[in-house]
This record gives sequence, C-alpha cells and structure tokens, in this order.
Amino acid sequence: MAAARSAFLVMAVFVASVFATTCAADLFDTLQSDQRFKVVVKALVDTQEVDALRDRSNGSVPFVFIAQTDASLQEGLGPDGLACITRPEHVKDHMVQILRFMEVGPLSRPVKTAADLSSVAVDGKLPTINGMPIFVEPASTASRVILSGDAEQEQFSATVAEVKQINANVTLVVVANGFLVSAQVDEQIAMACFPPAASSSSPAVPIAASSAHAPSSKNAPSSKNAPSSKAVESAPSSMGLWRKLLRGY
Repeated sequence: MAAARSAFLVMAVFVASVFATTCAADLFDTLQSDQRFKVVVKALVDTQEVDALRDRSNGSVPFVFIAQTDASLQEGLGPDGLACITRPEHVKDHMVQILRFMEVGPLSRPVKTAADLSSVAVDGKLPTINGMPIFVEPASTASRVILSGDAEQEQFSATVAEVKQINANVTLVVVANGFLVSAQVDEQIAMACFPPAASSSSPAVPIAASSAHAPSSKNAPSSKNAPSSKAVESAPSSMGLWRKLLRGY
C-alpha cells in the first residue's frame, strides 16, 4: 500500500513538473506577454500560424525564433507598408513569409548566446522555415552578430540585441537597429502594396534618362533629389526605388 502511494506521488510530481515546464516554456505565450511584439502576435493569429509555431518550437530539436519588434517592423516597412501587409487580403500571402523567415531551424545544437548563431550557421547561413537563408556575420562587438536577409544589401540587416532561452532547445532572439527580411519577400511586398501606376499616355520607362537624352554631368540633377511624381508613376517597380521613395533610404 505504502509502495503504491509512493509511486503515485512520484508520478503526480513528475506530471506536474512536465506540465509546469511546458506551460512556462511556450514560445508563443512568451511573445504574447511581451508588449514589444503585438504586430507579430496578431499576425501569427491572423495567419493561423500559432499551432505550427508551437509544433516547431516544442523543444524536440534546436530552434530559434528571430523576433522583430513593432518598432522595427514599422521602421522597416513604413506605416503604409505595415498597414498594407497586415490587411486580410495580404496577411496570408506576405506577412506569413516574414513570420516564417523569423523561424530558424532545425539547427545542429541549441543557441544560448548571440555568438552561437555564427557557430551553428552553415557557410554563414541559417536555415529558415520559408526556405530563404539568413546570413550571419560578426558585428563590431564580440557578443553581438549581424543578421541579414541579403548578403549584399545592408538595408535588409539587423543586429542581435537580446537572446532568451525559452527551454533547453528553443531560443528567442530579438533584433534591433534594422529590418530583417529577404530581398525576394521585400520585392513581393513592394509589388503588392505599391504597384507601379501604368501611364495611359506613354509606356513605362526607367527614371534614369536614356543615353541619347541624358543630361551632361554638369547639368544632371543630384541623385539625392527625389524624382517627380510623373517619373515615379512611369517607373518600373524596383526594390531600391521603393525604399528610396517610401522609406527614405
């Protein structure tokens, strides 16, 4: 009788321990309780990605979620861009790609520090759920690294600001000082949210004048000057142009 009671108590303690650990180690709940991630949390709900995220971050394999704060998303996308991709007609096509780009794994071992991101990267790249890699390079300080969605364009990069272990295998990484997105997804967002306005009177032409009609270097307008609205309407969509006109860089 005493042995049976003892076994029952051990089992009860074990179950309670597992339950408490599971509850305390839920990545989505951690994001939901942090006011910096309201946009990400709402997007996960709107895209019905919560259960998928919980499955991937259940602790069975090393996994990292690279979270971008509301401030980072608004700075990177601009108010109009963020409003656009969180609309019902765009959230499942475009916002979901940003969310899946934040999910990194499976990895060879758990990430406990920012420096670990460099060591688990293969050829300087981290695998993401949406299939496009995140590039990793050391930052100016030994404890931080820079993550980038494009190996050649700095505007898609951000610095690791915080690393928090959710459980033994799952890590929440918070980035700052930039906007982390793949160049391909950025271009898709540009096309969906800011499509080029087709001119009915003339075909679309690049903003740069053709060589036959290009002004001399002395008379050429400064590259810092914004193009006229008519030029913008007739220009083809491009990631660089979109950023310069709508984001200011």
